Amino acid sequence: INSFNDFRKVPIITKDDLRKSNWLFPCIARSEWIDVSLTSGTTGAPAYLPWSEKDLGHLANITYLLHTTAGIKKSDTVQITYPIGEGMWIAGLHNWLGLCKVGACSLRFGPGFSDAQLENMRRLKPTVLLGSPSFLLKLGLLARKKGILREIKPRLICVSGQNILNNNLKKNNLGKKLEYAWGGTTVRAVYGASEGPICGVECSKKQGYHIPAEYFYLEIVDPLTHEPLEAGREGMLVIT
Repeated sequence: INSFNDFRKVPIITKDDLRKSNWLFPCIARSEWIDVSLTSGTTGAPAYLPWSEKDLGHLANITYLLHTTAGIKKSDTVQITYPIGEGMWIAGLHNWLGLCKVGACSLRFGPGFSDAQLENMRRLKPTVLLGSPSFLLKLGLLARKKGILREIKPRLICVSGQNILNNNLKKNNLGKKLEYAWGGTTVRAVYGASEGPICGVECSKKQGYHIPAEYFYLEIVDPLTHEPLEAGREGMLVIT
């Protein structure tokens, strides 16, 4: 690889390829694995993703860059409502790794247990929430119903797993409902996938996703020919 044009020579690997030939992809010995995660399985059978110590170091750096771009600070207390251990999903782990690098305080709550989540918020007053839009929408509406929204309202919410933006980069219906549920709290979109991993986040300008170029190269290609498309054309997103 000597130039960006050389990426065309590299075959595109699909989720199907990863599922069918899962154990051909690890490029280090099993003795070097220090963690294994599992894709969510929302679009088919899940795939296993082994991580080395170096991989998790990269993951911490990537998430640190995205957290700070979104506006998370060392002074924040962050309640993580992604799975941190259940189902071997990577979301909770990579967010925790990034927050450790930021220096923010993590509350590793995980998903579900809505009443307990809100009680935790009453006691520890997190300033930032991380999670899926649908769950945090449910949590915000419950806080309103209980009459405690003003008492626990965070300053920032970052969500991934479901899209909250339209093509014009404005909030879609789910995004608007989430903002309403939390009384106008700033809501920022995060983009990524388990095998990606997360690679983009909105900042205060709300002009789309910031991509850490030192870790990712993105192309929009023709779905049939896999040739890169000119700027402004819709196509298939390929992440290297």
